[in-house]
This record gives sequence, C-alpha cells and structure tokens, in this order.
Amino acid sequence: MVKIGTVWDRTTDVLRGRGAILGSIAAIAIFLPAVVNGAAALTLPGGTPTTALVMMVIALGVLAANVWGQMAMVALASDPATTRAEAMRRARERVLPMIGVLLLLGVILALGLVPIVLMLVRQGINLGQQSQIAGAAAKMPGGFALYILILSVVLLVVAARLLLLNAVVLHERRGVGALARSWRLTRGLTFRLIALLLLFGTVMLVPTLAAQWVVGGVARLLLGEAGAAGALLLATIAGAAVQTVFTVIATAFTGQLYVATVRATDGDVAA
Repeated sequence: MVKIGTVWDRTTDVLRGRGAILGSIAAIAIFLPAVVNGAAALTLPGGTPTTALVMMVIALGVLAANVWGQMAMVALASDPATTRAEAMRRARERVLPMIGVLLLLGVILALGLVPIVLMLVRQGINLGQQSQIAGAAAKMPGGFALYILILSVVLLVVAARLLLLNAVVLHERRGVGALARSWRLTRGLTFRLIALLLLFGTVMLVPTLAAQWVVGGVARLLLGEAGAAGALLLATIAGAAVQTVFTVIATAFTGQLYVATVRATDGDVAA
C-alpha cells in the first residue's frame, strides 16, 4: 500500500539532494516561458489578429517548454542515477507524445463544457463579456449549477487519477495508453490525491498572490503611474518565481509517487 507521507519524505530527500539540478531546469522551462508570456500579454497591442496569432504561438511554445521541463524533472526525481543531460534527452524524446495526450484531454474537456456554453447562449449571453457570464450564471436554473458541480467533481477525480500521466509517458514510453496506466496506478489513492491537490493548490495560490501584490504594489509606488506596465511585469515575474518553486516540488513528488505506485503494483520500476 502506498503511503502519501512516505512519498513526501522521499520527495524531501530528492529536493535536498537534487534541488539545484531540478531548479536549473525549472528556470528555463517553467519560469522563463511564464515571464515571456506575461511580458507579451502586457506589451503587445490588444484586439488585433496579429497579436492573437503571436500569443497563440507563444502559448504553444510555453506548453512545449513546460511539458519538456516537467518530464525532465520527473526523470531526475524518479531515479538518482539519472543525469541532467540524460533527463533532458529523454524528456525531449517524449514531448510530442505527451502534448498529443494533453490535446486529446483538452478536446474531451471542451466537449464537457459544451452544455454550459449552450445554456449561456440560449440566455443570449455574449461569451466575450466575462461580466455578462458571471451575472448570468447566478440567474441560471438549478440544473446549470448542478451540472457545474458534477463537472467539477469529475475533473477533480480525473486530475487525481491522471496525476502520473507524464511519468508514465516518460518512463514507459506510452501514448494514449498512458491514461489507462495512470488510472490503474492511482487506484485506491483517489480521495487522498484529491485532498492533496486541493491543499497544494491553496498553498500555492496564497504566496503567489501575495508575491504579486507586494512586488507590484512596491514597484507601483516607486515607478509611479508612468511605470504601471513595468510594475505589472515585475508582479508577473514574482508570481512566476513562486509558481516555479511549487512546480519543482510538485514534479518531484510526482516522480516519487510514480516509483511508489509502480513498486506497489508491479514490484519494480519500469525503465
């Protein structure tokens, strides 16, 4: 039986021994792309087709960098014998399969959102106006709220059961089959992983918002109204730094959870 506490202890050991290597990868794969994306969103003129195209290209680049970085960190966290160069190479080889699986999940999620979109459209809501959506949601029939509640619960369960997706794609070189494999490996851990996801999300959100508020506020005071854009960029950088730290922790935990679940299920770690 997999014990989450034991996995956390092993994660702490990984962070203590390989934190510098994990951080170096996270800096170029998580932090830098987030800063570039934030800077582009703040500086590019809004409402133009060119800007929309550029932001789409940047978003794809950020996705690829994030996926590569997380898989490289999983490789390092799963096996102490894995070198930085080997982890980067293995992650590079599995980036496209992982992105393909994520796109499939995105399509499935989009299908799940179709009923919500249809209900809003029937109410004459302009989906481009967030204020209208928020106001309309409060006036929708009970079925609307019930569907959102059910969908939220389903998404939490799926997120918990697919927590090992990138580790499976990386270590076992699976594609779509990684979905079923991750589901099997996390059997019996659903509620504990859901609680962990909610707790971790909350713990990450608070310092991220605090860093953005403090850094942005101080920068705004120092730079004045003329430096509002610079203050927002500094706040974005601060938030990205905090999120990067938590991403390293979460990815190291994922690597160790994969090792523990495979041992419990198969008796060994797939190479």
